[in-house]
Amino acid sequence: MPMGLTNAPPTFQRLMELVLRGLHWSKTLVYLDDIIVFSKTFKDHIHDLSEVFGRLRQAGLKLHPQKCQFFKQSVLFLGHVVSKDGIQPDPKVTEKVLNWPRPTTPTEVRAFIGLCSYYQRFIKDFAEKAAPLHSLTKKHAKFAWSEHCEDTFQYFRLALASPPILTYPDLSKSFILYTDASHHAIGSVLAQQQQGVEKVVAYASHVLSATERNWSTFDREWWAIVWSIRHFSHYLQGCPFVIVTNHRPLLGLKKMPIDRDPTGRRARWALELDVYNWVIKHRNGAKHTNADSLSRRPNQSDTTLQPTSDPSISGKSESPLVTAPLTAHAVIDLSQTLAVDIAQCQKDDVTLRTVSEWLKDGRRPPAWALKKGSAELKVYWRQFHRLHLQDGKIYRFACNKPKESPTLHVVIPSKAVPQVLQFLHGHSTVGHLGHKKMLARAREHFYWPYMTRDIENYCQQCVPCQSRSMPVPHRVAPLQTVHASHPFEKVAADITELPVSPSGHKYVLVLQDYFTKYVNLYPMKDQRAVTVAHCIFEQYVTEHGVPECLHTDQGRQFEADLIKELCSKLGVTKTRTSPYHPEGDGLIERFNRTLKDQLSKCLYQQTEPWDTMLRAIQLSYNTSEHSSTGYTPFFLVHGREARLPVHVLFPCPTEPSSASVGTPAEYAASVYRKLQFSFKFRQENQEHAHEQQKAQYDKKVKYISYNVGDLVWLNDPAHSRCKLAPRWKGPYIVTQTVQPNDGYSVLYAIQPKGFPGKTPQVVHYNRLKPYLSSTYQLGQTVSDLSFPIAQPVEREVPTSTSNSSTPAIQENLPSVVFTGEVPSQSPARSLLSGQSPVNFTQNTGQFTVTQPDDMDTVSSKVNHPTMAPHGVLDPIPLGRRPVKLPTRFKDYVVK
Repeated sequence: MPMGLTNAPPTFQRLMELVLRGLHWSKTLVYLDDIIVFSKTFKDHIHDLSEVFGRLRQAGLKLHPQKCQFFKQSVLFLGHVVSKDGIQPDPKVTEKVLNWPRPTTPTEVRAFIGLCSYYQRFIKDFAEKAAPLHSLTKKHAKFAWSEHCEDTFQYFRLALASPPILTYPDLSKSFILYTDASHHAIGSVLAQQQQGVEKVVAYASHVLSATERNWSTFDREWWAIVWSIRHFSHYLQGCPFVIVTNHRPLLGLKKMPIDRDPTGRRARWALELDVYNWVIKHRNGAKHTNADSLSRRPNQSDTTLQPTSDPSISGKSESPLVTAPLTAHAVIDLSQTLAVDIAQCQKDDVTLRTVSEWLKDGRRPPAWALKKGSAELKVYWRQFHRLHLQDGKIYRFACNKPKESPTLHVVIPSKAVPQVLQFLHGHSTVGHLGHKKMLARAREHFYWPYMTRDIENYCQQCVPCQSRSMPVPHRVAPLQTVHASHPFEKVAADITELPVSPSGHKYVLVLQDYFTKYVNLYPMKDQRAVTVAHCIFEQYVTEHGVPECLHTDQGRQFEADLIKELCSKLGVTKTRTSPYHPEGDGLIERFNRTLKDQLSKCLYQQTEPWDTMLRAIQLSYNTSEHSSTGYTPFFLVHGREARLPVHVLFPCPTEPSSASVGTPAEYAASVYRKLQFSFKFRQENQEHAHEQQKAQYDKKVKYISYNVGDLVWLNDPAHSRCKLAPRWKGPYIVTQTVQPNDGYSVLYAIQPKGFPGKTPQVVHYNRLKPYLSSTYQLGQTVSDLSFPIAQPVEREVPTSTSNSSTPAIQENLPSVVFTGEVPSQSPARSLLSGQSPVNFTQNTGQFTVTQPDDMDTVSSKVNHPTMAPHGVLDPIPLGRRPVKLPTRFKDYVVK
């Protein structure tokens, strides 16, 4: 090469492979001028090194001694640390990622994605997670750094901060391939059982094209398997492996006949998979998290926080928002960049710059001069007697606990408050505790106006806290009643699962009429839709006729096309409860509990199978007076009371006999009159019972309505299966208010934020809570800042306290009485009535601290101390008029 081998990497690589021919991959790995010699034992390693040195000597190549490392258990190779345990990224590179500034241009985003892409084998679901950042690099795309981009940015930093160690594959053992597909991407994990422990060999992910996103779920899940096998083919060819998926229909891949679609992609995929030795297994989606690439995270200054609205729905405009830190690592990254003195940050703050001028002058301006000043400036004006300027920094005197010496707390500029809050909440060393503990921690070191309000709001807006904490108070909607005007107008249906009986029955189909409370029980061996339809039509309908409305939950058997078609043919209106809200069908849910209680009590006395007792329990319930109607369900259906065995054994003389009834027409008229009278009183009893139930239930109602465009959290029942799972997921956008009733909306159509094409789901009000977005805007924090810790005051304030008890009032100072003597060490500024004296050259006085009798009084007429010619303060006159102050200004005062 005329310009040398360094300008021809392929030629250089070809030379190295030629020199080490026969040793490559078996004893060495080579990439240009980087050579790794690996061996299992020390003796073998000496032999391999000798052989490599011989090859290099014959080729006339020399090694630089300072660039060589020998007998290492881990080495750095091509940006990776290779050790006996496995492979992981170079810590120096991951440190660069940790300190990577937030990208501000598409070019910077591409650079960050490029660095992360090099290590994507260590990042699970890389393609899915990187989608928000990729959208910023598209041509003609507007650069807008959103919450999703910030979450992705922090996710990659966290993922590379503690990456997994990928193990070496053992080709003599079988592999495990986990695959999963979402609407946007597919992901896979290649693992292997080694020494009884499942270890990850590599991660892989792929973004779906626009055409692939239109495929059905079955095809996308199948494509995830095909793509993953292609990606890991160098591991899987010739080795048996197990495919694990969360899509149950894929279990029939091996049994699927190819001739069903010989020209389609499914046939090509089946032929491609046929050359591998594999079996497929199903795993529940809740346990399939290692390959599950579905993003489960969809997407206020005053004390009363309102639900956040989405501008794309409501038409409102908002500033770019950043939520409270999602991970402890995000906070740690911020702390690693703090290095600038707090004094400079205070000087940059307009308010604190004004306060600093007051302190330098030794006095504050009159109150009328601050008429148009900011609220923060007025707070500092009231706190002037407790502010102190030292070394160019503004501090505030405070006493955190009774009888403790006061300390100096640093005053935080307003723009630095969000960053201080991140240190106090979410950091790995402080966790996500409540606002009271956070406030106590803040008062140990910091001060800024409205600190309590800011801390309470920040804790309420913390995303991890919102996803886990239950709302206080828990918001529930008012009780809604179900109305029915005649028997079998509206019937509820549900299925209860019980232990398998000797005859094979495992389920009970329960149907109950809302008007009469009459119940029917049918044992079933399975809960397929065809079995349910058979019981409803051939048993229930043939006995009671066709109901006008059938109300069920959202079970698969009730939502099947067969049940919908049956209801359509019979003219039955099909309704359903909202998901994960059994209270929407409280009548039948309450009976299910009664059924299980009765079966348990009967089985305690008898040994017969439970399915043989259903008819007896059904008769027992239907012939018992219902508390809400005042009648037995049997009477409201048949117009007479049932004749039971107890009536046969103990006949009642007053019981009307069948002989007293005349013709069938007379009997029908008699039954009609009795039912007409009974229905009237039944209606009154039912309304009275509903009023009592509603009054009792509505005592705990804490209702706020949601508007279209509001952001909400959705309660996730899946958290009960995992103790550490979040209780809430979101945010979701309210897209529609469904079925408003009595001025209250209890059903809402919601949609995950960021997925406008997804079908909205209808949920109950009780499963929602407001989503509170952070009010701390991007660009409002100080990127480089260091905070001095609170300093104990030495000879700057009184040094002795009285023996009287000190009220436990936060951030209060002891009161001071001047004895006429000059302190030995003069305070940098006096605590007397808000005036700062000049610097003293000689100090021979002394202060005595006492406890005031009235904590709410303070003198308004104060003669400020003046400097005598010899440097001694003049005594202070004692005659002063007491002035009552508001309770919020309660403080230790100067006497």
